Amino acid sequence: LDANGTAKSSTKIASGTNGGPALADSDLFGSSVTAVGDLNGDGVTDLAVGASFSNDPPFSQAPGSVHVLFLERVNQPPTVANPIADQTAIVGVPYSFTVPANTFTDPDGDLLTYYAFPTNGFSFPAWLTFNAATRTFSGTPSIDDVSQFPVTVEVNDPSNSFILTTFQLTVSETNLAPSFTKGANVVRPGDGA
Repeated sequence: LDANGTAKSSTKIASGTNGGPALADSDLFGSSVTAVGDLNGDGVTDLAVGASFSNDPPFSQAPGSVHVLFLERVNQPPTVANPIADQTAIVGVPYSFTVPANTFTDPDGDLLTYYAFPTNGFSFPAWLTFNAATRTFSGTPSIDDVSQFPVTVEVNDPSNSFILTTFQLTVSETNLAPSFTKGANVVRPGDGA
């Protein structure tokens, strides 16, 4: 580093990977280490590592050299924290279900992108829609939609790591109680008809 803190030169090191120099156990690298902040703006604190002298011939070639290590965050994928309970929609009744915000979690705190699709690989029935921005399923099923099918909800983090969970959506007819009209003829058991 120059006196003003800028690097004179830099070399990416990774113990032989990606063309970086191989580090041997005998290297006198790391005699002092300090955090230097996030120099490359990736959200991870980088390190400056000092070497008292080089052990490569000539041994006095690089006394007091400083190497900056640009550390990278290892992505941790999202996880299912709380599986979605099975859901029921009733024929003729507007249906709305919002995937709870605590269904998924991301250990890195990454913003998650939501997707939904039927597990059977077909498209959703015409009555059902999914709004990824609000995590909401909605629609009004008709009598022709009575069925049961699995629905998968998937989340992706910015590194394209993903996780999914599945729930059953059942569309059923409502079980209406009988209704009576005042003054209508009523036949009771035993009256004979």
